[in-house]
Amino acid sequence: VPYLDRCLMRLLAPVFKLGMRSAFELHDVTKAGARRVTMNKVFDKIDEAIVANGNKYILGDKMSYIDISFASLTAPLLYVSLVACTPCLYASGRFTSLSRKDFQGLPDDLVKLEQSLLARPCGQLVVRMYKNVRQHKLSEVVEAMKR
Repeated sequence: VPYLDRCLMRLLAPVFKLGMRSAFELHDVTKAGARRVTMNKVFDKIDEAIVANGNKYILGDKMSYIDISFASLTAPLLYVSLVACTPCLYASGRFTSLSRKDFQGLPDDLVKLEQSLLARPCGQLVVRMYKNVRQHKLSEVVEAMKR
């Protein structure tokens, strides 16, 4: 990332953070329960689809853009398993400074969420995709999707 862009991001990060908290009402802790219920409903539906397809992918036995999108959006929730592990499987390994082997020091809610996701077919799909697919070149993934 260009130096000027990094400097601007550091200067503007607090403004972006405040804007996001305001836009999504993240400061309102009374809505946390409802958000968790919504997330679990989505995970339940995806689990059903994966199980219905023989525990392979969301829409069948071939990977699709839906699997890739779901995995990329869910990966940050699997912090210890994908981001802080060695080697780091997230963001092409750019988070090596965050390496850790356990959940020590992480917020309890994050630990519970990750552990519950790892027990679900949808969480297992995300980990499997990052371990088996993420390391391949894009052209190899596109070719595999065509088969």
